[in-house]
Amino acid sequence: MNKHTFRKRSPRGQGLVEYAIIIALVAIVVVVIITFVGFAAKRNFGIVAGALGATHDETSGPGTHIEITSAQCLGSKSQNLMGIWILGRSNVAPSQLMGSTDLGYFTAPTNNSGVPGDDNPGDWRYNPLIPGSGIDLTRCPHSVVIQAADGTTAVAPVIAGMVN
Repeated sequence: MNKHTFRKRSPRGQGLVEYAIIIALVAIVVVVIITFVGFAAKRNFGIVAGALGATHDETSGPGTHIEITSAQCLGSKSQNLMGIWILGRSNVAPSQLMGSTDLGYFTAPTNNSGVPGDDNPGDWRYNPLIPGSGIDLTRCPHSVVIQAADGTTAVAPVIAGMVN
């Protein structure tokens, strides 16, 4: 037998396949991370944009719509209280919306119909009191962001003021 006929195969091509598999797995992990981080990043950019005075109402896809019609932080001299008053409308049920300000998150707004348990799309509101004693408008948030589960986002600056 000729000693040149039985050659060992070179493993040179095997390394290329292993690198391709590693790159594909890293790409999948990056896409998953960007999906999760994207929602939070969109919220954070909205808070900054709202603080700078920008407003944005969004329609995503075939029909998801969120709109903030009013965003105020009001201090009442007669009651010595402060609160946030945010009004909007959407074709998404209020329980499916999440809001946040530069001071923190808040749960789903309530339907503006006044009927307990009403979770139908339409007008909604969010109006909590700001804890603390006295009226100090520097404790007011500067912007508000409302998001739906699909990432549709509405942004508005919060206007601070006093009422009697």
